[in-house]
Amino acid sequence: MKIKRARFHQSGTLPKHGFLPIEKPLLLASYKVAFLCATNNKPHTEAEELVKPCAMEMAKTVLVTEAETKLSLVPLSDDIIGSRIRDMSEDILQQVIADIKSSPIKVSLQLDESTGVSSYSQLLVFVRYVKEKEVEEEFLFCEPLTTTTKAIDVFNIVKEFFLNHEMLQGLGQSFQGYCHHAEVSVSQGWMQDPFIFNLHSMDDNDQMKDDLIKMKASSKIKMEFDSMQLDAFWCAQLNTFPQLAKKALEILVPFATTYLCETEFSTLVNIKTKQRNRLDPRDDMRVSISKREPRFNMIIDEKQQQKSH
Repeated sequence: MKIKRARFHQSGTLPKHGFLPIEKPLLLASYKVAFLCATNNKPHTEAEELVKPCAMEMAKTVLVTEAETKLSLVPLSDDIIGSRIRDMSEDILQQVIADIKSSPIKVSLQLDESTGVSSYSQLLVFVRYVKEKEVEEEFLFCEPLTTTTKAIDVFNIVKEFFLNHEMLQGLGQSFQGYCHHAEVSVSQGWMQDPFIFNLHSMDDNDQMKDDLIKMKASSKIKMEFDSMQLDAFWCAQLNTFPQLAKKALEILVPFATTYLCETEFSTLVNIKTKQRNRLDPRDDMRVSISKREPRFNMIIDEKQQQKSH
């Protein structure tokens, strides 16, 4: 019977019919609680000291004793919650890095530093890129500035991050180009509205002029322009007019302000309080701020495979 059950499990038949090993539901519950702790900026200890007793009390009162017993097996210690948050943070980071590497245009960075509870400053970095015909912005990383807060210190941290994740080419040859909002010159006015732009100001030998003439002649593209946000419109033209679209998005994608960093410094203060001043906030920040959700099943499957070897 055991051999038959193992064969069914290996082929994926049992999970398809809803029969999961008891460890997986407990593990998933542990990750889900850790996720809620991180996204609500709560201390890791609350999972075991508050969440678990509350869940067990509700199970005992509303359900049956068996349910209470099962809930008592969910691992929610301080160290385990920290470990779960690190796993989820790494999974989210892998998703963002994959998107950055596949972006058809160079990324844009927004960064700022501030001193919170700790004696040293924290650097927050956000990133913008193009994914599936949309401009997306995501939290990239949080790192302490343990020496000084000079531009060279910031540059070295960002460069090291991109090097460690094999993305240095994504920064381009100039770091400066990612730290300010690109100005739109008169000759680039076509980017804001290609249908009213005066083409006489462009060189006849410019390939983009030919593309703009073709674009102006398309009523379908004009309807798209009228119904879409400017960045979404140019993302939609990446296949049809790649040269125009990439040039326009290089102007549109850079951040105009540091509003994201300024907003999320409050999150950092909530996470790294005086009571939690020894906490490394990097993983908690990513899970709390990121728009991405961890791929729970993938994380758990990898965790169980590691235990089986």
